[in-house]
Amino acid sequence: MFLLIALAHAIPVFIAAAVAEKRSSVIWTALVMIAIGVMTGNPAYAALDIIAVAAVTWLCLSNMEDKQ
Repeated sequence: MFLLIALAHAIPVFIAAAVAEKRSSVIWTALVMIAIGVMTGNPAYAALDIIAVAAVTWLCLSNMEDKQ
């Protein structure tokens, strides 16, 4: 269950990558979602939230063209 919650924090990063198609939008969205995940979640799972968002961010950025 906690994996689904961690991935739920990463969904907006996918949406930002699909809609905005800009690296800066993906990075800002990831930073906001990490902050939300850490502030609202269980401290025991904060690292999992960060890892999930970071992995999705890396995946999105690696599949994007060089757009600022």
